[in-house]
Amino acid sequence: MKKTISFVLVLLMLLMGSLSVYAAETDPEDTSQVPSDVKGTVYEASVRMLMEKDVLSGYADSTFRPNASMERAEACAIVVKAMNPLGADLYTSQNKNTFSDMDGYEWAEKYVNYAVDKGVVSGVGNDRFDPAGQVSYNEMAAMLVNAVGYKAKDLSGSWPDNYVNKAKELMIFNDVTLIKDGNVSATRGDVALMTAVVADKIEVANKNRNATMVMTTDGAVDNGKLTNSSTRNYGMILDSSRSSVKFLMGDRIYELPTDSIVSIPKKDIYLGEAGNLYCLKLSDGIVKGISTDGTALGAKYFKELTPNTFTSVTARDKTSVATQLGDFSVMDSTIFYVAEYDQAGTLISYIPGTLRDVEKGCKIRAFDLTDDKNQAADVAIIVKAADVK
Repeated sequence: MKKTISFVLVLLMLLMGSLSVYAAETDPEDTSQVPSDVKGTVYEASVRMLMEKDVLSGYADSTFRPNASMERAEACAIVVKAMNPLGADLYTSQNKNTFSDMDGYEWAEKYVNYAVDKGVVSGVGNDRFDPAGQVSYNEMAAMLVNAVGYKAKDLSGSWPDNYVNKAKELMIFNDVTLIKDGNVSATRGDVALMTAVVADKIEVANKNRNATMVMTTDGAVDNGKLTNSSTRNYGMILDSSRSSVKFLMGDRIYELPTDSIVSIPKKDIYLGEAGNLYCLKLSDGIVKGISTDGTALGAKYFKELTPNTFTSVTARDKTSVATQLGDFSVMDSTIFYVAEYDQAGTLISYIPGTLRDVEKGCKIRAFDLTDDKNQAADVAIIVKAADVK
């Protein structure tokens, strides 16, 4: 079972040690094997490639149903997964109330909201998205073209010809038998064929692995909501001085002043191989406590799923990670931090990561911040397989 929790509450506003837990996500597609009904067909290569990228999957009965239509919510999720967004961004997106007709599609809200924020898709009017509606060839082409980086203002002509013509230019329709009416429902197999053509372009166009440090007009670091907050916050220490710490939380870097009595870990500890997740307790925007155990600073729940050490990943499917120290769940909206090394093999920093960084042979530390009875990681720290010594 997957879970969704509020990014704002977990990483930005851990007030009084309490967390809001949301209903379990239910994704209609759930298997990691190449479905039996596309093997040996024109769809196999595209479906296989997209499954390897965690962009799509088949159904629990080992089928893909290539001739069936696809719902707008499913199509939107596929395009967003192709964009490979940071887990931190999906955390932010999953709790927005963008549309009023998403009941029963809670699993898709983070994808729909993210896609809307990025200009990939829009609603159908009257505060509705119509998640159960069947996606048309024109709509699918438009989402893919937008995800590659084009916008309506960049295209010549009017809807839908402007997007259809650009899609043809990008060869999105190359493997699809075009019909005269692009408003008819696209089949699942054709959606896979169309997406596979531009999947790599979409990922490159949306690649943003660097965290952001927001600055004010006078050159000072803007700590946003943490400026005057009194909260507990989880993340990675990147640098420190006698009076401040540079803190990576989600996809943003904060420079937080510290109380003179706070003991700041040494650099060889917070940038050491331990890969510790730090909890910072703030009071009026000033760090009053630093700990690798959130409960020591008053959090109600804090559990490491990989006890106090990195462990090697032996296998991963869509939602589960198997390691030498046991199994647990992850999701694409888990907050991932990836260890960054220099050419000499020295750990120098951490950057935001995605689910695709969790692969066989990498090392991982995983943390559960909510007592919801699921062995599911809210935060995970990754050493990529290529950097494992």
